[in-house]
Amino acid sequence: MRTVTTVLTTALLALAVVAPAQAAPTGPYRTDEQAAAYLEQTGVGTAFCINGHYSAHEKRTGRHFAGRKVVTRRGYVHYQFRSFACTVTDDIGTRQLYVQTRPGPWVVMVDR
Repeated sequence: MRTVTTVLTTALLALAVVAPAQAAPTGPYRTDEQAAAYLEQTGVGTAFCINGHYSAHEKRTGRHFAGRKVVTRRGYVHYQFRSFACTVTDDIGTRQLYVQTRPGPWVVMVDR
């Protein structure tokens, strides 16, 4: 069972990395919802993403991309980030992914 899960996870991650650039808008900063939508478009299952500051990868490496505060014309404030800690759920189960946004294909890896 573990081998099957590993093979399927690897295959899904490979699909996420080679997803066409048009699937992701240009520019590095994104919202949590945009990161989740990107993963769902690549077919990895249902995703929920938060700021990469909470990821195991950034805690282990000590490297964090600073976020930015965006104020809309109507005065609404939201935050955008360059990295995300995502929880993905599908038929197999739940797993943690780490996502870095880039112009073109984004980097998607297992969050460990």
